[in-house]
Amino acid sequence: MQKRFNQPCEEIIGASKREAYHPVEAQTPLSQLIEIMLRNKCHRMPVLGDGGDIQTVVTQSKILQLILENINLFTCAHKTINSLGLAIKEVHTINNDSAALRAFHSIIKLKVSGLAVVNEQKIIIGNISASDLKNIGTGGESVGRLLLPLDQFLQLDGNPMPLHSVTKDDTFAQVVEKCVHTKSHRVFVVGSNCVPEGVISLSDILRTAVA
Repeated sequence: MQKRFNQPCEEIIGASKREAYHPVEAQTPLSQLIEIMLRNKCHRMPVLGDGGDIQTVVTQSKILQLILENINLFTCAHKTINSLGLAIKEVHTINNDSAALRAFHSIIKLKVSGLAVVNEQKIIIGNISASDLKNIGTGGESVGRLLLPLDQFLQLDGNPMPLHSVTKDDTFAQVVEKCVHTKSHRVFVVGSNCVPEGVISLSDILRTAVA
């Protein structure tokens, strides 16, 4: 497995087949950029200058921060996520005693960006995404860590297992604020028993904002 980390970048570019290259010109209105981003399922888009060089990269997170700074301009700001239909998206879970390797395999197989980590009672206690691969080292020198159970693997960086959740009664503004302040790419919708009932991605938030 460690040999994979010695592959040239050109051999793995596009291997996930999930996010294509969709540049836009600097004069492109933000509303149009968001539409292109959502239509092509992109999480980031390069912005080209007059000479065709990349000037900057606009990410969903940057747009979300802009939305939060102007949240009162959005008519949906103080509506609940339940009334906006944001609490119905299916959530995929994995038990906390499952190996990290199994979690990453499920992420790829299900074509999702993350999974909710639950305990024996199906209560959410954390989440895992592709970015958590950082716990095996930049060169894969600690690839054996992938065999650790999730409740150990996700705390290798010395931090508690990440958990970002909301309820159906939380407002659109509260969800945006939580995503921005926690730098999370998704939040899980939980019921009174803390069992995950749905998941809200940054794409879902942007789609609601421009609706």
